[in-house]
Amino acid sequence: MFVYIVYGIMIVGAITLVALTVLRIDWAKHPEKYADAVEEQKKDQEKKAAQQRRKEMEQERQRDWKGAQSALKKGGKHK
Repeated sequence: MFVYIVYGIMIVGAITLVALTVLRIDWAKHPEKYADAVEEQKKDQEKKAAQQRRKEMEQERQRDWKGAQSALKKGGKHK
C-alpha cells in the first residue's frame, strides 16, 4: 500500500514538472499572451511593498510614542 502512495507522489511530481516546462516554453515563445499576468504580478509586488512600508512606519510611530510616554513618566523631555 505504501508503494502506491510513493508512486502516486512521483507521478504527480513528474506531471507537474512537464506542465511547468511546457508553460515556460509557451511563455518564451509568446510573451504577449502573458503580458497581463506579468503586469498583475508587478502590481501585486507594488502593493506588498506599500503594505510593508506602512507597517514599518506604524512600528516606528509606536516606538516613538512609547519613547515619549516613558520620557514623560520619568519627568524628562522627549526630543
